[in-house]
Amino acid sequence: MTKPKLMLTWNGRQHKIKIRLDDTRMYGNVYGMLGDADGFSSNDLKKSDGKFTTKFEDFGNSWEIPGSCN
Repeated sequence: MTKPKLMLTWNGRQHKIKIRLDDTRMYGNVYGMLGDADGFSSNDLKKSDGKFTTKFEDFGNSWEIPGSCN
């Protein structure tokens, strides 16, 4: 794969960032805090252990790098 094309947009509001993948080969092949880009928002809250949650705080905390938020 060549360098992926990614666009990050911040509208100036707290907690509101939009990220767009311009390379369709990435759809469904990414994971983490941004979801998997498969077009289904219902499966975007997948925690780092592979389990799903409906709680945003649990989702975010699962991706924390130990010692990074002290």
